[in-house]
Amino acid sequence: SKRVSDVISLGRAVVLLVYAVVAFRTAYGGSWWRSIGRTAGVFVTYMLLVGLAFAAMVGGVMASS
Repeated sequence: SKRVSDVISLGRAVVLLVYAVVAFRTAYGGSWWRSIGRTAGVFVTYMLLVGLAFAAMVGGVMASS
């Protein structure tokens, strides 16, 4: 059902987030808050770069039309 699918999707997102924070703490050390900050910083940077790449692709397609 939709409810079960939603719960599973949320669970996957939480597991991925926790994994990323633990990985940053394991790799770089420091406090948990610093690891959370690093994870958030990498996520925001990644999303900005993906957004710019997508905009460049769409712009290129629009310009060639």
